Amino acid sequence: MVPSRHGVQHMKKYREYNQPFPMAIVVGGDPLLFQVSTMAVPQGVSELDFAGGIQGEAVEVFRGETTGLPIPAGAEIVVEGICRPDRPRSEGPFGEWHGYYANDGLNPLQNPTIEVQSVWHREDAILCCSQTGRYDENALQRGVTRSAMIWNELEKGGIPGIRGVWGHEAGAGQFIIVVSLRQEFSGHAKQAASLVVEKSSGASLCRYVITVDEDINPSNTNEVLWALSTRSDPVQSIEILSKRKAGPNDPMRGMVSWAGSEELLSKALIDCCRPFSRRDLFPPVVESSAEIMERIRRKFAEQIGEECFF
Repeated sequence: MVPSRHGVQHMKKYREYNQPFPMAIVVGGDPLLFQVSTMAVPQGVSELDFAGGIQGEAVEVFRGETTGLPIPAGAEIVVEGICRPDRPRSEGPFGEWHGYYANDGLNPLQNPTIEVQSVWHREDAILCCSQTGRYDENALQRGVTRSAMIWNELEKGGIPGIRGVWGHEAGAGQFIIVVSLRQEFSGHAKQAASLVVEKSSGASLCRYVITVDEDINPSNTNEVLWALSTRSDPVQSIEILSKRKAGPNDPMRGMVSWAGSEELLSKALIDCCRPFSRRDLFPPVVESSAEIMERIRRKFAEQIGEECFF
């Protein structure tokens, strides 16, 4: 379990009172619950309630026989038991969401064990799994959920003019965050980027924050690279922030050391917006009208495919 996640926080509370920590491992079931389980839901908010809010109705649960925990009724397999932090066993190595082996490369780590008390399963239960690796199957869904949460946090943080947020799938949905905004004042883009890298739910894992104007689709790689190459200057547009906390599963963790700490890495803010002071003087974009593009699309879509059009 990751130290910053709620599971570890709950476990610590049980240890403070010298009580066993009940746990239920849920395998399979509604994909929404798997998706929500990977999100940085705020402390004090139940993931079951969060998922129910998304789907518009409560998640059906039953009370675990041995743990008393609420367990999703649609699960394929459920393992109930007691977590034993005082009885660690070697774990790993195994593949992680970022495409690398976890546990400091190929070294097994000592982690808590579970004393299994009961197992529930459906007839002909399906053992579900998640295939990890580069551009793994979860990168896209992780990018969608992370982007939505960061967008919400930007607006709650008082940043105006946000037009879009995208956690790029090449960065496992978390290492590269692109923010599209309509500039309203000098320093607007930097203010947005700073909030993402310092205070958002993705702060510990975000390595690069790229800000672009509102005419750029943050999820379109070519548009973002076009803005990077035509609206930024390496000296003036890139700011390096050193000694920032790294995520526990960051593959660069331990490779770079700031002041003897393996938990600190650097991050970059890349401003790819038109310079605010020259926004009215900046060369206009050359583009065809929407009407002409639609006529071309209708005429040639069969020959070259819809995917070739923006």
